[in-house]
Amino acid sequence: MIEEVMKKIAGLSDIQVNDVLASEDIYNYRNKIIEPFSVYANKIITGFFKRKSHEVFEVDENILNSKLGNKIIKELKEILNKNKISVYDENTHKGILRNIMIRPNSNNEAMVVLIINSNKITENIKKILFKLRENIKEIKSIYISLNSKKTNTVIGEKNILIYGEKSIKENINGIEFHISPTSFFQINVKQAKRLYDIAISFFDNIDNKYIVDAYSGTGTIGMIIAKKAKKVYAIEIVKSASEDGEKTAKENGIENIEFINGAVEKEIIKLINNNKRIDTIIFDPPRKGLEASIIVTVAKLNLKEVVYISCNPSTFARDVKLFAEKGYTLKKLQAVDMFPQTSHIECVGLIVKE
Repeated sequence: MIEEVMKKIAGLSDIQVNDVLASEDIYNYRNKIIEPFSVYANKIITGFFKRKSHEVFEVDENILNSKLGNKIIKELKEILNKNKISVYDENTHKGILRNIMIRPNSNNEAMVVLIINSNKITENIKKILFKLRENIKEIKSIYISLNSKKTNTVIGEKNILIYGEKSIKENINGIEFHISPTSFFQINVKQAKRLYDIAISFFDNIDNKYIVDAYSGTGTIGMIIAKKAKKVYAIEIVKSASEDGEKTAKENGIENIEFINGAVEKEIIKLINNNKRIDTIIFDPPRKGLEASIIVTVAKLNLKEVVYISCNPSTFARDVKLFAEKGYTLKKLQAVDMFPQTSHIECVGLIVKE
């Protein structure tokens, strides 16, 4: 698959892709799941949208969700059906229940985020969630997300903590990371550890280097790199993710990482204008890939190498072609199965200056 995409989009017919790194867990691996609410046969259900529609089909046991996540959703639906809470209708913009999000961790603990169509929290909703916590002790954090807009965006702009900790923790390479409701974190933790190890191994040498972790999320790979690097600049546009990263770094005694909240393409320019040293960059952008201006900036910096993690082979191939136009070559490419039982694939590439 990746070879075909690289040939078609990037024009590379001789690129060698290492064998796909398979996931140890092919079921119950997701550490984040979001399911929409709906009504079927006068019963509140959750599940997934049917292809090319907003009609929900019920899922009793999501084989990709963690077992704890499935347990929480099942219990919540039972409580909701006893209390007859209305379900959001996107056509009329009426009803309360929109989505449920569960973020479990490797310690069998979970954060629950209930997304509702409202500008305020009612006591009834709070009682339901407290009952859920009473029945499932593994729940360590509960949020209510207020989303009263006519939008397909799931999480609202206001997320209110009603129980427990502000964040849930996950351990990668000995570092305890904080994860908030809106923070990006790799879905498959076991595979994330292997993905990061591969990405770091692609660098020629990171000892005492000044490195930019672009689209850093909570700073997972940046903090792992910081163990060897001289300085890491972790750039992330989601404020809560940057705040989680700062908290994680402080608690783990990592002092050589600086979190910068803002757009990557703008913040790299600011670093350059402030005469900050940049030896290399590791990219892990969203599915849309890199802004073309970032590739221009890399070329102007004359960086000898960059590492690029991608969840979308098509935009990765497009960007590799743009790098090639600036005198760079894709030297290594590794595919990683981060999402078993789906058609999605992650890849990590080493791009070097010729």
